[in-house]
Amino acid sequence: MSRTKEIIQNAKALPKLLKVLLGVMLIPAVFVLLVAFGAFGPIPSRAELLALQVPTATELKDVHGELIGKYYIEERTEIPYESLAPNLVLALLATEDIRFFDHGGIDV
Repeated sequence: MSRTKEIIQNAKALPKLLKVLLGVMLIPAVFVLLVAFGAFGPIPSRAELLALQVPTATELKDVHGELIGKYYIEERTEIPYESLAPNLVLALLATEDIRFFDHGGIDV
């Protein structure tokens, strides 16, 4: 008798499980389609991403080249890779996945 009840309970739980699985698969698929069709705004092209210009602060200098001040909305300064501390680079790499150097930014 208990075996029959167990089978009936499993049969009732199956539609709930299917709904959950369908939801888990459907929500990401809908999100990807919305992004692909521009529902959240246009996706920049590869050329636009490669030509990206990061705004830096405008520096005001006197006639002797001494810095007087800076004008900026966001203070950003370009730093060459060679001037970064090696431990800083290693710390950043430690946050990445093991295949970081094998993919172009998105690991599929």
